[in-house]
Amino acid sequence: DDTLINNFISSRLGLPMDETFRNGLPLSMRVDDNNTATGWEVMYDSNATGTVIPQTDNAMIAFDGSRGAMTRLFTRQLDLSGTSEPILDFWYWHDTAATASTMDYTDVRLTFDGGQTFTTLFSVRKNNGTDMGWTQYTYSLDSFVNQSCIILVFEAMRMSLPQFDGEQYIDRIKLTSNQDLSIESMYV
Repeated sequence: DDTLINNFISSRLGLPMDETFRNGLPLSMRVDDNNTATGWEVMYDSNATGTVIPQTDNAMIAFDGSRGAMTRLFTRQLDLSGTSEPILDFWYWHDTAATASTMDYTDVRLTFDGGQTFTTLFSVRKNNGTDMGWTQYTYSLDSFVNQSCIILVFEAMRMSLPQFDGEQYIDRIKLTSNQDLSIESMYV
């Protein structure tokens, strides 16, 4: 028997996208654990640790690698061509407890070449010194409206010492844009 079967999804993602991880990691995303023992994993509220429960619905993604570990969550290619005011929106869990590390962080990045090079949009630190709990982040993608092959990347890095809690959480990743409908003229 020399038959091979392979499932391959080649289509680009259009907007809107609203992912709450209710049904696990969707086909529109993939995890690259960068050769570390752990990567982004879906965590349901039934097995959440401590006081961290999902912000939306019943699931979130979590990363808890050893010191120096890094993981990336990639979307499939996004088609932003022809969109109006596209926006990235997601929730991130902050911990300002005395034992929380100030060094663990997640970079939100874009790649136009499948992951060879990256453009960092912004970084989010686990301990930002002011917030405790879920914080919503919104970022305008207006600079990329003419791009049809963008991959969005959430790259988490664990830098804290082993005795500190280094788990990072993200929930509800949304990509939206304004409707492209307008009234040009009105006849009475």
